[in-house]
Amino acid sequence: MRKQLSLFLAGSVFVGGLGYTLADDKVVEKTTERTVSGSELKPLALPPGAAAKELKEQGDVRNAFKAITEVAWSNDAFDNLVNRLVDADRDRVNKFKDTKPDLKPLRDRVANFSSQFQQKYGKGVKLDEKFVFGDKGWVAIQQGEVADAAAIIGHWPVNPTGTTLAQTAAGKAPGAAPADTAQQSRDAGKAQGGATNLEKGRGIAVARYPASHGMPALDLSLIHEKPDKWVFDIPDNIDGRKLFENLVHHLDSMGDPKTWPDNPNEAYRLVAHHILMAMYDVNPHSDAKQ
Repeated sequence: MRKQLSLFLAGSVFVGGLGYTLADDKVVEKTTERTVSGSELKPLALPPGAAAKELKEQGDVRNAFKAITEVAWSNDAFDNLVNRLVDADRDRVNKFKDTKPDLKPLRDRVANFSSQFQQKYGKGVKLDEKFVFGDKGWVAIQQGEVADAAAIIGHWPVNPTGTTLAQTAAGKAPGAAPADTAQQSRDAGKAQGGATNLEKGRGIAVARYPASHGMPALDLSLIHEKPDKWVFDIPDNIDGRKLFENLVHHLDSMGDPKTWPDNPNEAYRLVAHHILMAMYDVNPHSDAKQ
């Protein structure tokens, strides 16, 4: 482990970014730094079976990041997050609700987090995705479409951590569990791509969330659903119970508000990172440090 960490640190670079604080409704620039792992420097690319295409959907993709971040303030956090998943994931994850689970632990953590955020920053959630996720390309986005519905089978969603050292909570590399290739094969010939939405011509995107806040860079798979909504495609081995438990765990992992960034926009980025880690079942103990 020590050898791996040394190799990572030797291959890391620092890049500057701009953060923003909101004071009296005015935007004030502040310089921030983040560590970028070697894997994060690799070009962002779509998987086999997909072709790059400028869809001019960056704003709507960033809106998807805003939506999943704001669940941390929502009493219906679980449902609101599930609504931002692709059809097949929504169907699978929602089966958890059929067991009539007690969602109070998640609601309690949301209420506690909301109160702490209000006390620290003097405001509730007021997230402008253009600044938080768009400034200086904080979230890099590669847009495209499905070019070959058969060729993309088994390659989507993409591995969220690529070649980083991060692991899932179960100790396995994220993406190690194969996609539901049988369902993808069945849906490939269906109108509008069935539940997996991977028919030829379907708009897709891979968005890279940068390494920051002691957590790794993440490559996130998104699909465009009609009429005009971008949703996340998560690994098929993540069911409703796992997603619920991950959300509770990551809200707990936010820790003492005294350790949160002074900049509320940077805090939104921290929250988003935790929510994404929960969605993709990635352990926060990783190769990224800030």
